[in-house]
Amino acid sequence: MPDHRDLTQISQDFATARRLYAALHAGDHESVANVLRTVAESARGASVLLAATQLGLEFAHSCESAGLLRDDEGELTLQGFLDSSALNQINDTEA
Repeated sequence: MPDHRDLTQISQDFATARRLYAALHAGDHESVANVLRTVAESARGASVLLAATQLGLEFAHSCESAGLLRDDEGELTLQGFLDSSALNQINDTEA
């Protein structure tokens, strides 16, 4: 069983990731800078990045389940959406 201090830190990492998403969504550049400064000073950047990635994947799975991932040819799976997005970014940088 994980130590309760580890679980507390993981919970704090997820809270920090949610604060970062909220600040980004609000367009609050000062809050974004403050959250990023806090992350850098805590030396928990990798853990917060993993938490943010997990939150993003949970949202993406919800979008996939609701049939919201689409391109010009119709509905996409999450993997198809991620693959096509990655290829589009590669093509854009090469152009």
